[in-house]
Amino acid sequence: MIRMDKEPKPGRGERPERERLSGRRGSTLILLAIVFAAILALGALSIDIGMMLLTKTQLQNAADSAALAGVSVMARMGGEKGDARTAAIRLAAANRAFQGSSGKRFNEFAPVVLDDGDITFPEPGVIRVAARRTEASGNPLRSYFLKVLDPKSNATIDVRATASASYMDVCGANCPKPWAPPDRWYDANKNNKYDPNNTTNKSEYYDPELTGYRLPDDFGVKITIKIRSASQSMLPSYYYAVDYPPIGKGSPAEGANRYRDWIGGCPDPSFVVEPGDMLQIEPGSMSGPTKQGLDVLFALDPKARWDAVNKKVVDSAYLRSPRIITIPLMDPSIGVAAAGPGRKKVVVAKLLSFFIESYSSANVTGRLVSAAAPGSAVPCASQTGRSFLYKVKLTE
Repeated sequence: MIRMDKEPKPGRGERPERERLSGRRGSTLILLAIVFAAILALGALSIDIGMMLLTKTQLQNAADSAALAGVSVMARMGGEKGDARTAAIRLAAANRAFQGSSGKRFNEFAPVVLDDGDITFPEPGVIRVAARRTEASGNPLRSYFLKVLDPKSNATIDVRATASASYMDVCGANCPKPWAPPDRWYDANKNNKYDPNNTTNKSEYYDPELTGYRLPDDFGVKITIKIRSASQSMLPSYYYAVDYPPIGKGSPAEGANRYRDWIGGCPDPSFVVEPGDMLQIEPGSMSGPTKQGLDVLFALDPKARWDAVNKKVVDSAYLRSPRIITIPLMDPSIGVAAAGPGRKKVVVAKLLSFFIESYSSANVTGRLVSAAAPGSAVPCASQTGRSFLYKVKLTE
């Protein structure tokens, strides 16, 4: 008789079922531990990559803004490097980026601080800025992935961003105000007239770069310009009201309303005004429309003022105050021309930047400044001296 009340003994080479199950559970736990470690490492790696890319973007924004701030100062101050470096450092610090710091477990959000060595000038008119979160600068990013791999390591990542910016003088721009005073000439006989002759006034002459308004000599100089009727002769510091666009670049829009709109804004930005352009003079005194347009212009930025100590516009509601205007200077050696039919004309010698401080009736008082050209701009073709207008751009 065969008894079935006992389990059969395992054969040779066989293990009990419990031992097999226990072995499988052990293998599964090992596999789960490996998978969990891999997931943890991949999660830490994803955090590191995301943090690194974000920090790179933050540093790039800081470097870009610092380079543009520095090169703008260079353009205004004729290539001055000390003030440009100061401006770049100040603008970089207004930006923030992640960084690691000793004694803290996680990365922190902190201002981007530049050293003097982070700002270089590789060639004239160019500034280069390097923003860093590196071991050498003492603030590298902390890496979670490397810390998982080796808890005893420093676990840091270096992140860098660089930017270069340059400026160029421009001699043509759009949206100038409709005022055309004469450029400065050498008035040898001091009679406020341009009247050179070969007998009694041989030394009187005009040259846009030698006698005309120029940088850096006239930067911050205070002048007052007054309106002049087309029927009156040319005088220093008196301007003629002109129509836009220039002759040959469209049909000049005439009338007091259009003239007033040009003072308060920019009705047509589709063309540029540059040396050699001929502008049509608007007849009459235009005192009323001038004041009306200036009322509109001042209302855009009423708190802006000139800081005489630092020679710059402050308290503006804009990066570039709308009260910093561009005006064409007429060529005094040509004067008021009656070329062709219709109204009298003047010829543009160059463009001037002007911050309006005050006005009364048709008189405008302000400071000569260097400013970024608004909108479209035309590089200087033949002018060798500094222009009152410039353009800045990132080159790296």
